[in-house]
Amino acid sequence: MDSSFTSWIRSELAKAFPRSDLTQGVDLNDNGRLEENERIDFFDKNGTVGDAADWRAFLKGNEPFLRPLGGPFQWGAFLKADNPIHDLFSLESRLENPDDIRKAYEQIQSLLEEVKGRLMKEQPSTPKEKMKVIYDVLAQSGYTYIERKDSSLTQALREKCLDCDGSSFITLAIAHELDWPVGVVLPNYKHMFNRWTNSEDPSDFFNMDVGKSLPNSSYKQSFPTSSELIEKGIYLKTLDEKGVLSIFLYNHSCELNRRARYQEAAAFLDQAILLSPETPVFFAKRGLNKAALGDQEALADLDRAIELDPSDASWYNNRGKAKHKLGDLPGSLQDYERALAIEPMDHIILNNCALLKADMGDFKGSFENFQRAIFLKPGVTEVMINRASIYLKLRKMREARRDVEDAVAIDPNETNLLSLNILRFLNPERVDLGVSARLRRSGGERHIDGRLYLGWLMNLQRITTDSSLGARLEAGYGRDGSHDSVDVSVEPTWLYYPVDSETLDLGLGIGYNFLLSGDSKSAVLEEGAFLRYGLRFTGTLDSPWKLGGTVYAQQSIPDFGPPAVGVGFYLSY
Repeated sequence: MDSSFTSWIRSELAKAFPRSDLTQGVDLNDNGRLEENERIDFFDKNGTVGDAADWRAFLKGNEPFLRPLGGPFQWGAFLKADNPIHDLFSLESRLENPDDIRKAYEQIQSLLEEVKGRLMKEQPSTPKEKMKVIYDVLAQSGYTYIERKDSSLTQALREKCLDCDGSSFITLAIAHELDWPVGVVLPNYKHMFNRWTNSEDPSDFFNMDVGKSLPNSSYKQSFPTSSELIEKGIYLKTLDEKGVLSIFLYNHSCELNRRARYQEAAAFLDQAILLSPETPVFFAKRGLNKAALGDQEALADLDRAIELDPSDASWYNNRGKAKHKLGDLPGSLQDYERALAIEPMDHIILNNCALLKADMGDFKGSFENFQRAIFLKPGVTEVMINRASIYLKLRKMREARRDVEDAVAIDPNETNLLSLNILRFLNPERVDLGVSARLRRSGGERHIDGRLYLGWLMNLQRITTDSSLGARLEAGYGRDGSHDSVDVSVEPTWLYYPVDSETLDLGLGIGYNFLLSGDSKSAVLEEGAFLRYGLRFTGTLDSPWKLGGTVYAQQSIPDFGPPAVGVGFYLSY
């Protein structure tokens, strides 16, 4: 597939005629040579051969050949060839199912026809009233507005859930067909809205943002950004054709990045930067993609983003992420601290800094950052999942479980939850290695045994919210007067229930014991089932290793004779 993107028409022809040299033209009649109307330079009017205008002229001059090819040539025939939505759907067709692209075109067509019908019926007199019709139609057609994690308009149309980009692109497409002077505007890289500009007086305009008209001053307050970038026309200025295409390319790279296709994402960002070489977010995103590939050149892109807009905390945050990925942990921490100095209440920066501190061994600082991030922005599943992953590293299974369950309750479809759920069910909560002393009665006498035991515990989230089920293997050695004794006990069921949420557990176990006592000439084997019950105390150090203690009693069953009692210490991991 053609990796560069100039025009949706060129892109679709590259799919239909993969052997064609598109710098020259397309052999539409397959006769082995390029006729005059098949050469792209024949349609050049401005001295730049092969630009978007040339391909639109190529389509117009060869429409009888191209419409029967189907796909967007057919699905989008109701739209003008220069409607920007064609470029967006062509990019998205590289990732989406063709049938979903067809349905997306059908939804645009349905919305356009409904808007035309409403305009004919209501006859709105002002531009604001006209633009509001689009948003009214979207609302009445069942479209809602959410903050999306993906960057695909095709998916947003399928789900009828739009973010600011999606609603702006749909409005742009419909306005283009109605010959309204409407474009898209970025107040900064986090948001987008539409603007109607008087073609006779560019200073006469109004903004429309999801059906509401807001002044520029409102955006300057809500999305503070560099005045220099506003003067350069990067922000708060209606984007021209190249600017719109650069945003399409950027969004497509974000979707590739979301699917971990970093190399492809970087290639589309290369093209976006060629079209808009002073947009900081393009450099920042390309830098992050390069960092994901282990490319040290990532830092040059991130430095450039900071150079273009040193007042934005996001670029320091992104460079911190890249340095973390590339192994420069002290440098990463320095960038996160600079970002937090600008935006001390940004939950995303706090989350990223928390992950870094955990990797640096500063678990106290890590959890403080996580706590603050969750306090500032409750319900963000990414932060909860990240904190759960650190709890897992520290073998704090209960805490990890709570974060995962809270995240599942908020968003059961969260991408990263499945693997974390598997971990919380399959990973043992603790592995214990310990020693103890046990006092028991045998033959009417008291004996003290030294004990060595290994325990394995697993959470019981599928059965009860807090309990742990495990198994123990224990071996002991004692001295009975002049005789030695060796015993082995196996407890396949050892149930712990927490007395408090962090450190103290009540335990109950059923097992089987083998006791060999006597000397080499007169050894006696005793065996039988037993019941064990007791308390387990585990320390709360922020380390995978815990030091704990236990006290317990053990009785033989079913006769329930005098219990043996024990006390011990263990290391738990």
